[in-house]
Amino acid sequence: MNNFSGSPIPDFIGSLTNLEYLNLSNAGFKGIIPHTLGNLSRLYYFDLNSKASSIVPYVDDLHWLSGMTSLHHLDLSGVDLSNVHAWLHDINMLPSLLVLKLSDARLQADAGVLSLSFNLFEGVIPESLGNLGSLERLDLSQNNLNGSIPESLCNLTNLVYFDLYYNKIGKLPKTIGRLQKLEEFHLSINKVQGLIPASIGDLRNLQYLDLSDNMITGEIPESFGNLTLLQHFDGAGNNFSGKLPETIGNLIHLQILNLSGNMMQGKLPESLGNLSQLQQFRMGGNDITGGIPESVENLSSLFVLDLSENNINGTLPKGMRNLCKLQILDFTRNFISGGIHDLVDGLSKCRENKNGSHSESSEGMNTLSLGNNKLNGTIPENIGQLSKLSFLGLPSNSLTGVLTESHFC
Repeated sequence: MNNFSGSPIPDFIGSLTNLEYLNLSNAGFKGIIPHTLGNLSRLYYFDLNSKASSIVPYVDDLHWLSGMTSLHHLDLSGVDLSNVHAWLHDINMLPSLLVLKLSDARLQADAGVLSLSFNLFEGVIPESLGNLGSLERLDLSQNNLNGSIPESLCNLTNLVYFDLYYNKIGKLPKTIGRLQKLEEFHLSINKVQGLIPASIGDLRNLQYLDLSDNMITGEIPESFGNLTLLQHFDGAGNNFSGKLPETIGNLIHLQILNLSGNMMQGKLPESLGNLSQLQQFRMGGNDITGGIPESVENLSSLFVLDLSENNINGTLPKGMRNLCKLQILDFTRNFISGGIHDLVDGLSKCRENKNGSHSESSEGMNTLSLGNNKLNGTIPENIGQLSKLSFLGLPSNSLTGVLTESHFC
């Protein structure tokens, strides 16, 4: 390892315009990094990592980086960037950058926002990001970041928006609940394993939570019911097990609830009926048993109800006839018995389903999928009064009668 004992980086390096590779890491340079390095337009690899050095160089701005149009790899770890403003804008001007390393660089957040999305950054999230105490928005989405979310990031107590969509993150920290100002948390399409920490219930300002397409296991904690401002929860495509907790009924502002493609069991709680603002409820592809709660009749805002591919039995609750905003009803592949007269009779009387109604074209029942159950009785003659219906699935039941044109006249 070289040691230049505190000498400045020579200016003449900036005149080596054909240079493609420059590694000055931990070489004992001190003083300001010369802006003339920006002349190195053919440089694709620049390493000035100074973490192992007792003396470090510094910069007062990074505007000169814009001249390094071929740069693929930039490592300024350990360099003093504490006086640099708008550093994020300057780095985003590098069109070919693939690898960026800025750990222990004393970064300052620009106006409380750090957005490094849609790059190909690899490795773990730097612990040093936890020092940006004023940060309000952190976007690291669409990279190749792996490992756990560092515990240090839970020091970002002013964080309102946190986006890690489409990375390879493997674990949630147990102290995630310290981010008590957090309103949006995007973590879909990662490799998160293990349980949801109970401390998630401390995120009482959370309104949007997307954990879909991971490998999360275990039950949804009871503390989830503390997220009373939550409007959107997507946990589809994981390995959740156990029952949907009774405390789910506390989430009275919830509009989207998607837990399809998991391994959840047991009966659906009656407290679901408290979710009067719920618009989409998707739990297809689980192992739900028991009957459909009578309380679903209170879900007057619901337009998607998908409980397909479960082990639900019993009959359809009579109150479902009044869910006039329903557009998609999918109970395919269950063990539901009884008739469908009450359901069809009630829905056919809804303004949204009437032929020639003034309702918007997107309103009204368009999908009724009840195939592969144990339904019996006759096919209702007024089923054709569901005038917006584009898909009707009733196969593999014990329904009698023949569908003819008269049903749809």
